[in-house]
Amino acid sequence: MAVRPIPDEHHVVRHCEKRETIRENGKIIGIHPTAFLLRPANPPLRPEPEKYLSCNYYESFVGTAAEMMKCCCQALSFEPKKEDGLVRLNVAKIKSCFQKYSTPVRVTHEAKAANPSYAAIRPGKIDNPIAGILATLAVVEMVSVSDALK
Repeated sequence: MAVRPIPDEHHVVRHCEKRETIRENGKIIGIHPTAFLLRPANPPLRPEPEKYLSCNYYESFVGTAAEMMKCCCQALSFEPKKEDGLVRLNVAKIKSCFQKYSTPVRVTHEAKAANPSYAAIRPGKIDNPIAGILATLAVVEMVSVSDALK
């Protein structure tokens, strides 16, 4: 299927492990910047370092905000843990975070047969400062997997 840029006003949803979430009284109040760093090679599971961040294209679903987030969770290719998080990021804000460091980025919808909502954030690079501003400026919603699946 064709790779298409996602419009600036749209969103992508990224899964974050529990350890990447910041919580207060059990509620997610923030995301640790490590959720946005590309992972290094880890043979034999991941022989090559990551080149992009996997996401789901939020607007590929229809319904209420809660229904769309639930669909993004259900579209994951693995079974997330209930304490993990889902974060929704605005595409224009993602691009702005990279522009501050003159780093190119593409946010694309890359539909696959197994996951028609598959999307990717394809950066020139992601370092700690970019990951930090993504976690603070680009995130527009954070929910736990258990809340998303209600």
